[in-house]
Amino acid sequence: NWAKLDQRRNTSRMGIDLKIGTILDERYELVQSLGEGGMGSVFRSREIGLDRLVAVKVLQPFLLTDAESRKRFEREGKVLAAVKH
Repeated sequence: NWAKLDQRRNTSRMGIDLKIGTILDERYELVQSLGEGGMGSVFRSREIGLDRLVAVKVLQPFLLTDAESRKRFEREGKVLAAVKH
């Protein structure tokens, strides 16, 4: 039930500070924090236009300026997008 979303803040150890319920790119609503790693935080999210659950990974801000980290992030996204389940 989307009306009962957890409104607590998710503050990662690496500096990502996002609220559950935040809308990213007018497309994804953050529903629940699933975890975090060295490159970013992963959220269960709702793709608004298609009303389906997806996983969204948010890259750590300090990695945005590192070209190699961005390439790795993009490669990982392409591999995961190809997974059929």
